[in-house]
Amino acid sequence: RLADLFFGRNEEGGLRCVYHGWKFSVAGEILDMPSEPQGSPMRCNPNLRAKAYPVREAGGIIWAYLGPQESMPALPDMEFMSLPPQNVHVS
Repeated sequence: RLADLFFGRNEEGGLRCVYHGWKFSVAGEILDMPSEPQGSPMRCNPNLRAKAYPVREAGGIIWAYLGPQESMPALPDMEFMSLPPQNVHVS
C-alpha cells in the first residue's frame, strides 16, 4: 500500500508496518496481514511483497547494496574492517 517502512517495528522474524499492521520477512514476503479480511484477494496475491535489499555487517557498519542481486560487488577491503571489535570506534 506504499506506506514507508522507515517507521516499521522490528519484530521477531520480520518488520511490521505501523500503518497497516502487515508484517514482512527479511526477503520481503508478507507474513501477516491483520488488516485484511480472510476472503480478501490481497491475501491470495503472491506478487505482493516489499522490496528487500541484502545487507552485511563489517567493521561495525551495516552495508546495504541497492542494485540488482546478480551484480552485487564484494565489500570494500578497508583496513578497519579486519580489526578486532575493541580496536574499532564507529561514530
